[in-house]
Amino acid sequence: MTSKNLFLFLAVAGLVPFMAQSCSNGTYVDGEDFTDISENSSSLLSSSSETSSSDLEKPSSSSQDSTEMAKWPKDSVFDLSGFISRGMPKVGSPVLVEELDSALNKTGVKYTGVVDSSGHYVVRDVKFSSPHVLVSTSAPTIPLCYEDDRYEPTYVDALLDLRQGTDANLNSLTTLQTMTILGLVRNGMDVEQARKKAYDDLRGLFLMDSVSLRFEQMNLVQNIEGNFYLLGVETMSPVYEFTQAYDRENFKELILADSYFGEYWRTAHGKLDDNDCFKLEAHVKSWKYTALIGKAKEYLKTINETKMNFGDCGRDNYGVVKKPFYSKDSSDSYQYFCDSTHWIMMTKFNCHMPMQMYIDTLPAGEMGEIIKAPYCTDEYFKYIGFWKRADQLDVGLKTACYEGTKDLYMSSGRKCYYCGGSSWSEPLPRYVDCDTVLHVCEKAGEVFKGIINPDSNYVCENSKPRKFNSRENAFNLACVASTEKQSFTVGKTTFTCDQGTWTVESGTDEENTLVDTRDGKTYRTVGLGDQRWMAENLDYYDTLTTAALAGSIFRASRTPDTSVTLYKGKVALMDDICPKGYHVPSVDEWQALGRFAEKYGLDTNLVMSLTSRKYVKTELNWKMYPYDQFGFSLQMMGYIASKGEHVHYGESAYLWASDLQDGSNLMVHADATKDSLVFIKSSLDAIHSAIRCVEDSEQ
Repeated sequence: MTSKNLFLFLAVAGLVPFMAQSCSNGTYVDGEDFTDISENSSSLLSSSSETSSSDLEKPSSSSQDSTEMAKWPKDSVFDLSGFISRGMPKVGSPVLVEELDSALNKTGVKYTGVVDSSGHYVVRDVKFSSPHVLVSTSAPTIPLCYEDDRYEPTYVDALLDLRQGTDANLNSLTTLQTMTILGLVRNGMDVEQARKKAYDDLRGLFLMDSVSLRFEQMNLVQNIEGNFYLLGVETMSPVYEFTQAYDRENFKELILADSYFGEYWRTAHGKLDDNDCFKLEAHVKSWKYTALIGKAKEYLKTINETKMNFGDCGRDNYGVVKKPFYSKDSSDSYQYFCDSTHWIMMTKFNCHMPMQMYIDTLPAGEMGEIIKAPYCTDEYFKYIGFWKRADQLDVGLKTACYEGTKDLYMSSGRKCYYCGGSSWSEPLPRYVDCDTVLHVCEKAGEVFKGIINPDSNYVCENSKPRKFNSRENAFNLACVASTEKQSFTVGKTTFTCDQGTWTVESGTDEENTLVDTRDGKTYRTVGLGDQRWMAENLDYYDTLTTAALAGSIFRASRTPDTSVTLYKGKVALMDDICPKGYHVPSVDEWQALGRFAEKYGLDTNLVMSLTSRKYVKTELNWKMYPYDQFGFSLQMMGYIASKGEHVHYGESAYLWASDLQDGSNLMVHADATKDSLVFIKSSLDAIHSAIRCVEDSEQ
């Protein structure tokens, strides 16, 4: 049986309406209804059409469906065609037609067609044993409202009953109907009942009660009455809703309720503004759709008024926030605010607009009060004579930073913050020890662990907290006014704390005195841990007794009571340059001295703890360090350069070590502005520098 004979057979049998004969590309019309509907087309639009609505109101049982299946002309061969109205599909994209049995299971019989430049496809010489057919495509499509003509993956389909007609247009409505029918049938409903229920429910949901066409009869290209409804539905249908085929085997019933279609109603609301549907008119023209844009917008307006139900947005509603009508009884959290012209969806990007309107209406609060913003849920305001946006630290510390809290310190966890008068900041640890400003002393001598520095010990002295110095940490003792006298011995050194004052001793006057038998000169010494050092620089210059000194020393008077003797590096290598029982220290011995001073000092500045204030330039005394804490009396003598100039006097100490490296002698460098000892190399004959001797170790 030919396609033409099939249509005649079905029409006579009362199973299919007459088909519209127009397949033109149509005409773009805006602002008026069509008056040139063809006679054949009008038969499709009549509410009294033999099949388009009346047959749908007479659901058949499964047995009836089996009977109708038996009547199906299985040997009929015909063509199946339609338009894809989700936008403009890519030319050449495939369309799949599959036969379904009476339970809507695939039988394996399938045909394919391709899409042309108008979004139309034709599948020729189709022969099915069942009237139930699934038509689908995943053609890449340019959506109606996209500003740029880029293709998006889009899946649309239609579940047809060919006894009602061979119209096979694909659009959002046919896809939603297919999903609904499958869900109802999976839950036990008869196919025809499911088809009728899906059709009626979707018409009601989308406010299309006056539409009598089946959804698969509707397209945007042909001159069909009411296609502005389809244009409206396609405009509000989110693109991502139809991006891939759903799992038909396990698909559950699609719930056709307003609360489940919130994205549609929100999109419809946004599309009322031309700026939210950038190329709708341009696409309708270029794709030659016969859709009434004016009527489609009126339809969207009706959707908006019914589903959203905001009322007018004018001066009287300025700043008012409302929840959409459709979501009042659901968990949908979307809200809209009136800017006196439009109802605007509130997002994290624009929530500050109604929030500021709300804040501006608040009366003056208490100074420093912090309130949570009503719409931007992660923002807060603080009152500082006026309402101002609070920052995260205001909120986290629960205290507003303003002039009234200036210079306040607060902590949160292991961090410390300082209020500068308008905002909080983290102070630099090198300048501020937060534990000393955060702790409130209850009594003198109180010892506590830090909050910001939990591994550090603190003590309250004169009602103010301070950090333990290195010596207190070494002996686990806070030396303050209330501390009873206690002594600690480390090698040759004894430390004594007596009511907040430390004294350092290293033996008797005799033990602390060294006489150089070569010239009778007397030197003061000091015991530092396991070492005993000369507490003065070597001042031996007898070239007659020690001929090797000739040409290797430099002497000068710096003050009336101070003379300086400096030596070339090779002198430090002489076995007899130091007094008997002493020698030029090695790098290891210098480092041992540094470790001792660092561990038992009163301040973190190692160099100052060893240095005599007498030999430091006044302008370098930029911090009141406790100088010379052990009696070592390091002298900032600088050195004599190769041309004879005296360099860095009063600024640095350069003292020879007994080690050689790469043919050069090593020396220790102590800078008055630094806090560590540095070892450097120098040519044996390049400069003159000082020597400090250390006692020979006991074997």
